[in-house]
Amino acid sequence: MLPNTRTQVKQEAKEYLRASYWPAVATAVVLVLVTGGMTAGSGGVEINYTFNGSSSFYRLQRLMPAAASLSGVVLLLKIFVMMPLEAGCRSWFLHRLDNSEGSDLQDVFTSEKYERTVRTMLRRFLTVLLWTFALIIPGIVAAYRYLFVPYIMEDYPDLTPAEVLELSAEMTRGHKWDLFVFHLSFILWGILTLITGMLAGIFYVWPYMALAEAVVYDDIRNEWEDRHA
Repeated sequence: MLPNTRTQVKQEAKEYLRASYWPAVATAVVLVLVTGGMTAGSGGVEINYTFNGSSSFYRLQRLMPAAASLSGVVLLLKIFVMMPLEAGCRSWFLHRLDNSEGSDLQDVFTSEKYERTVRTMLRRFLTVLLWTFALIIPGIVAAYRYLFVPYIMEDYPDLTPAEVLELSAEMTRGHKWDLFVFHLSFILWGILTLITGMLAGIFYVWPYMALAEAVVYDDIRNEWEDRHA
């Protein structure tokens, strides 16, 4: 079980959201863009090819290098820009819990943080990806095992990337199912976001969920620190 009930966590998140509403909205939009709102492709244009001999094969041959180049650029953007931004956003929401300063998004790109952030987030990405290639369910379990990596990087700046992942696995041990159910409890908010053309997500749901996840991490971290005091 989680240290506090979902009702308690959500009530806390609402209070933190009221205290810093507009900055939370802006940060949540960035977080959604870098974690799931941006897609690689041709601006949503679908291109269908009908193979009718050598001409179609020739056109496909010409397109493949361009597609590979575009995929490479997107991957580099993900590694060196989007994943550090995700860590910066998570850090920002975590700092809202104690209203501490020094957690602007650009801080993650400072020389002191950037290299460690890229190495740690890339390690998490590759680990989850490998588990996902094995089977979908182990991939989901791995995603929850390393859910707390961005927060731990901020709270424990002296840990190496491997140690950050190890600590996330330790903190989430026995909590992964509860965390999954916690995220699932927002499903109606997700439906409302779709119905309103993302407006509910932008102006309430996304910052609310991000703060709630930060509260859950804070509760579990405090519980873990009490056990190891």
